[in-house]
Amino acid sequence: MYVTRLSNRPDADPIHNYYEDLVIEALNAKMSIEDINDEEFSDIACLALNYLPPKYIRHEVDLIYFSNEGETHEMRKLAKHAVQKATRVVKLNTR
Repeated sequence: MYVTRLSNRPDADPIHNYYEDLVIEALNAKMSIEDINDEEFSDIACLALNYLPPKYIRHEVDLIYFSNEGETHEMRKLAKHAVQKATRVVKLNTR
C-alpha cells in the first residue's frame, strides 16, 4: 500500500511499509515450493504483516542510510518467520 499526501500532488513522495516488500518476497519464495492459491496468498500476506512492526520508508535508499546489514538481515528473517506462522494459520483455517 502506498500513501501519498492529501494534496495528491504528482511530485509527492509515496511512503510504504518496507515489511510489505519483505513479506511478498518471502511469500513468493514459499510459493515456489508450496501450493498456495491467490486467496491464501492475500490472507497469508495480511496476517504476516499483522505479526510484524511497521517500518515505513519513502525510498528504498532510505534503508541504506538508516539501517545496517545486520538489521536488514534480521528484518528479512522476521518476515520469513511471520510468513511461515501465517501460512500455518491459514492452512489450518481454510474456507
